Amino acid sequence: MPHAAHHAGTGLEFVACDLGAESGRCMLGQFDGERVTLRELSRFRNGPVQIGGHLHWDVLRLFGEISDGLRRCARDGHRPAGIGLDTWGVDFALLDRADQLIGNPYHYRDRRTEGMLDEAFAACRARKSTPPPGSSSCRSTPCTSSCPW
Repeated sequence: MPHAAHHAGTGLEFVACDLGAESGRCMLGQFDGERVTLRELSRFRNGPVQIGGHLHWDVLRLFGEISDGLRRCARDGHRPAGIGLDTWGVDFALLDRADQLIGNPYHYRDRRTEGMLDEAFAACRARKSTPPPGSSSCRSTPCTSSCPW
């Protein structure tokens, strides 16, 4: 096990950042060997921004909000052993070969994929094939924008 970070008298510490559809927060979790305690480091608004007629995630602002929560953690004297990030999980960001963000990720509520699920299922029926196991049929997911089947 890698070196675990401890804060005086509190035991093992981690930071969890949760990005919900409308709000986000950073939490400090502390484990003293018997129980876990949670403390809110920061809370912030989250939501899409309109750019060029499409809804996108405001990733630069979200990065800033998460950074602020981590700075507060450090300012309060904490040195967490790890950081976790939780999101809704259907949107994605594209990176180039140098791991640089190509553009703001589309928001799952953007209308660019309306009707695509019906087209994908029609294509499957035409080829007498079925979507792969585990494929989402949720109309708000971006799977329809990059569906290989």
